Amino acid sequence: MSIRIRRDRLIYWMLAVGTSGLSVVVVDVWGASYIQRRAEVSIASIARERSRVSETRRPLIIGKPLEQNAANWYRLAFMRLTSLPPEGMREIRLAAEHGFEMDPARLESVARNYCGEAESARADDARRSVYCDWGFGYRLTESGGFVFHSQALRLGYCTAINGHLAAARNDPRGAARAYVNAVALSADLARGDLSMNLIGTGAAKVGLNGLSQLITSVDNNQEFLAEARDALSRLDGNLPTTGSVLRFPKLWIETGLVDDARSYVNEGTGVGRLLPRRAIAAWRLNHSESLVRLLDIVTELSPSERGRVVQTINHDIARSGMAFISDELPAGWDQLLQEGDQVRRLYRATSVALTLESWYVSRGEYPIEFSISDSPTDNDATRYEPLNQRKGYQLSIQSKGGEQAVTLKRHARHD
Repeated sequence: MSIRIRRDRLIYWMLAVGTSGLSVVVVDVWGASYIQRRAEVSIASIARERSRVSETRRPLIIGKPLEQNAANWYRLAFMRLTSLPPEGMREIRLAAEHGFEMDPARLESVARNYCGEAESARADDARRSVYCDWGFGYRLTESGGFVFHSQALRLGYCTAINGHLAAARNDPRGAARAYVNAVALSADLARGDLSMNLIGTGAAKVGLNGLSQLITSVDNNQEFLAEARDALSRLDGNLPTTGSVLRFPKLWIETGLVDDARSYVNEGTGVGRLLPRRAIAAWRLNHSESLVRLLDIVTELSPSERGRVVQTINHDIARSGMAFISDELPAGWDQLLQEGDQVRRLYRATSVALTLESWYVSRGEYPIEFSISDSPTDNDATRYEPLNQRKGYQLSIQSKGGEQAVTLKRHARHD
């Protein structure tokens, strides 16, 4: 009897082990299949990005078109912009942000000391080039590589300073071209990674602010207005706003998660080989994939709707424990979304102001009412208000909560 009991227990144990082993095999096969599907999705994302880069031409070509890569010329220009002490960069920034009201002699001094490269043949060839590809790889292991952050910002600031100088010389067309050049540089930087988009917002803001000040100070110059409006309109949708800032980080995180899953499968040794490592890797990958989906969603939300999603993303970053994710989305990454919002609002206000100035030249007064189309995802609206018997106006941003902030003001004209 005891022999039969021991035999039955042995058979039960063998069946249990066999069933368990079969389960491990089944879930591991599922895990391998899931990882492969995610890898295929990642490959498709890379293909789409490669196609986008190869097919997208620079929207604004300044001068005779040059069938070359603007990024190569920019890098040559950046290498000529040697490092500056902090006080030098502060002086450039002050001149770029407030130079429209600054003493021309002081502007000349800043431009002479720091800004010669902004008018070099290298910078001109970058502006004439028909495409801009910074040469980043599309996998996490190929990310990064841009080391000219301060030089790129300096080139943007100096380009705007040249606009201030042209305005001081009573050359509105030359000033407008320089301001638009600064904005065009921001559009080229928007084709890069998170840090390049941040630099791009700085260049965009000084260019757009300078242009808005110019167009609200020049009277009855329809030719200048038409040229500036045409150039600025070509940059619509290409600036460093919420749509561009996360493009590369999301792609690199997506490919990095797949690479991490594959590495986990291959790392098992000894007893670890008995675990369903493919299934475990797939489970980890599935949990982390929500972060990629949220990065897609957050750029489509209005500023007021964005907060909760940003909190969830930050929680997922911390929970993942993966250093490469926090490297691509460092603390405060969401502030760049707010910078992008500012660029979008300023671009909208400047574009509207160009139209209003043309209206005045044609009719001798500003309109009683003016309809401004806002994006469906905007959480704010641009409001137009005529002033001084329609000899001036102001544009303001009004949030859904009712708060209002003046973005641009045209004082009363006396022509």
